[in-house]
Amino acid sequence: MSLNKAYALEIEPKLVSEDSVKGINILRFKIKPTEEGVFSRYKNGVVIAFLSMIGYVLQRPSFTWNGYDGISAMVILLMTIFLYFKRDGYEEIIILKDIGIQTVTVGGWMFQTPEKKFIPLGDIIDLVIHEGFHGYGQVIFYLCVLKRGGGEMIQVLMPSLLPRKEVLVQIWQLSRQLLFGSNRRFYRRVPGQGLREIE
Repeated sequence: MSLNKAYALEIEPKLVSEDSVKGINILRFKIKPTEEGVFSRYKNGVVIAFLSMIGYVLQRPSFTWNGYDGISAMVILLMTIFLYFKRDGYEEIIILKDIGIQTVTVGGWMFQTPEKKFIPLGDIIDLVIHEGFHGYGQVIFYLCVLKRGGGEMIQVLMPSLLPRKEVLVQIWQLSRQLLFGSNRRFYRRVPGQGLREIE
């Protein structure tokens, strides 16, 4: 079973070519579903229909909270609340020249706070596109940051959406250009000294 990966990539500011990265300090990549979900597309109409049904049930002369009408009203009300608070999630990567990378993950519920992580440039060894297994053995590509120091040494970017390789390559090229300039940085592990930059 493959993942649905119909995502749109928005880049701010709009770039004419890859060389136009040289004049900017902030680059924002936003990945979101290209098609609205069923909930988002028909949300307003369904919420209005459910509220109308609740109004109809409540105005009936034979209405009681203890009977079938009360249960129906509560179920419809809960479904309305569910639909109202549901949204399509998205993920952002903000590349800050000479500063680092900010990641933002916005979940599928309105009351969820966005999950934000900042990776300073001093902790970044490199950005790489790697492949791994997802689910029941499906091979996928993912963009990750190799970090030095303790804790997580590999930080996966866009972990909940995992966009296609073509999108990842575009993000990778522009991000490396803005973070590291035209200098290519390579590191190797020196016994007893840790990671050292190769000159």
